[in-house]
Amino acid sequence: MLALAMLAGSQPAASCDRPLRACYDAMGGQSWKNAAGRSWLDANIPCCEKAFVTCHKEKEEIRTIAWRSIAGLMGTIPPQLGLLTSLGEINVERTDLSGTLPDALFSASSEIEKLRIKRTSITGTLPPSLFLSGTLEKVSAKKSGLSGTIPPTIGMATKLEEIDLEESYNCGKKSKDWKRENCKGFSGTIPPEIGMATKLEEINTEKNVISGTLPASLALLSKLKTLKVADSLLSGTIPRGLHVSRECDLVDANPPPAP
Repeated sequence: MLALAMLAGSQPAASCDRPLRACYDAMGGQSWKNAAGRSWLDANIPCCEKAFVTCHKEKEEIRTIAWRSIAGLMGTIPPQLGLLTSLGEINVERTDLSGTLPDALFSASSEIEKLRIKRTSITGTLPPSLFLSGTLEKVSAKKSGLSGTIPPTIGMATKLEEIDLEESYNCGKKSKDWKRENCKGFSGTIPPEIGMATKLEEINTEKNVISGTLPASLALLSKLKTLKVADSLLSGTIPRGLHVSRECDLVDANPPPAP
């Protein structure tokens, strides 16, 4: 009985073999400068003993991956990463990753608390599924190249405290293959459903091409400390009852260029 309990408490390599192997292949594993990363290809090494991995203390499942410790990280994030449902954070800030955020990364059963893709060349849109789990606390995507609209599902992110989408129209790194037309920034309007994310403390959508008016539902955000929406195409008036305790930056005479 004791032996069986010990086996049940450890995460076999098979449970993480597919997602880690997919990450190795899609994110430039052959070019990683640390050979320890090859442990991701070895099915005989338990998940929690593989390089760059930290496991959940209670469930013995992968909780974090130290992406920024992987020298030579490049390529794209594969959808198979979403199979690691206990993963609490994706932090690839200031790396050479590109591509899009696969919708399969997130689901109602995932445990992602923080998404950090600031200053990358990741493009595409914010997947609506990102906000479904109820565990999300922070989205940091400044200068990430994301575009499209803020999905209405943001209202389902009941633990969300901070969302930073600043300057998506000036995304990525200006390398030799950098193209200005790839950085269109966020457009559309701020969805009224944002007022349902009542733990929000910081909202930053500056330097995008978001238009329309500030939704009246912002007045429901009693914890809001910072609201930065300047340098955009917003118009209209400030919603009645809106209170920002620390920093409020609403107006700028030089809106960004239209995409």
